[in-house]
Amino acid sequence: MGVMMKLQKIIILLVLSAFYIDAAQEICPTPVSKQYKSLKPGKMVSAYVANWDVYGARAYKIKDIHKIADKLTHIVYAFMKPDEVTGTCRSQDVWGDFGAVDDFQSKVGGNFAQLLELKKQFPHLKILLSIGGGTYNKNFVTLAQDSKKLQKFAKSCVDILDFYDHEFKHFQDKTDQITHFTYDGLFDGLDIDWEWDAHSLTPALSQSFTSFIHELRRLLEIRKKQTKQNGLLTIALQVSPSVYKNLNLVDLAKDINWFHVMAYDFFGPWSDQVGFNAPICSLQSKYSVDGAIQRIMEEGVSPKQMVLGLPLYGYLYENVDGYNGKVMKKNLVKAISYQTIKNKYVNNHDFLKTWDDFSLVSSLYSPQHRIFISYDDIESVSQKVEFAQDKKMLGVILWRLSGDDDYHTIVHTIVDTMM
Repeated sequence: MGVMMKLQKIIILLVLSAFYIDAAQEICPTPVSKQYKSLKPGKMVSAYVANWDVYGARAYKIKDIHKIADKLTHIVYAFMKPDEVTGTCRSQDVWGDFGAVDDFQSKVGGNFAQLLELKKQFPHLKILLSIGGGTYNKNFVTLAQDSKKLQKFAKSCVDILDFYDHEFKHFQDKTDQITHFTYDGLFDGLDIDWEWDAHSLTPALSQSFTSFIHELRRLLEIRKKQTKQNGLLTIALQVSPSVYKNLNLVDLAKDINWFHVMAYDFFGPWSDQVGFNAPICSLQSKYSVDGAIQRIMEEGVSPKQMVLGLPLYGYLYENVDGYNGKVMKKNLVKAISYQTIKNKYVNNHDFLKTWDDFSLVSSLYSPQHRIFISYDDIESVSQKVEFAQDKKMLGVILWRLSGDDDYHTIVHTIVDTMM
């Protein structure tokens, strides 16, 4: 009798599980709420370009953007460094950004010169300068604890849109020198990528961030009156509930043009089990694109101020038993570009490609090598573009352009899907 009861319980649990899965499938993606149904979706096709992409054997140069610049609406150049000691916005790589060395070179070179040429040939492009990134989250936190230094930093961020003072020591007499670089008309605004460690966002830090963004908007309006140049202001927004639920998104939305929603990294090197990097749907909506977008809207952000982030990379898990398998060692999980996945693994006979009809993403697995790869491809990117349009969002943004293949297949897929 006890065995029969156990069997009955198991059967009931299986039926309930099937019911909940079916129910989840019916509501994901979540239909857009009535208040936003009348909105028209945007056509933004934006992409991050990193200054370090220009180095290495597989370097992606600014000139490579020319091939698809007519397909893009915005470029976001990453990153400038928040200097927590001086309270100023500084270059991470002066040589890469400006072509500057410790001499008296005054004409801007490097990536900035290349971007100026790009904009000259494609004047429709809006180019934003991104400040921060995950590497500098502690710098931001230090700045946030000193209101005067934070105000100084805000002014430095706005100033860097038009000029940069390169400080160095003269190569002969070692005296302090400054070279003043100008590049008027290059940048159309700022992107703030202030990232947070999980559960470290206190009410005080949240308020400092809101004040910082408000000050940036105030300074951009002053700049507009002085130079007649509009200044876009965007925020790269993490999809962790511990972040967006502890930020004052409604107040932030008043001062910015839109949020770049980083709808990826739901699973990765920090996870205990193998999961998808950026699934549209998941049985645990905390770990899905749809769940994040829905909750951010519930926090009071309109989709007309949201741009969906798409990853041009995936995660490779070694020594695992496939999807949902246990991760034995975190250092055996690494990020890998779409280009590398396509060139090295997609047509590799040792790997089986799988499409998940619920999560709407692709993956690869090799039982022989016990390697699992979660990634986005043409099919999943098309689904995400359609998702963004159905949600009435402003468009999409890629992290980052260098991850695409030599033919910019993903960029073309995005544009074709939007047509």
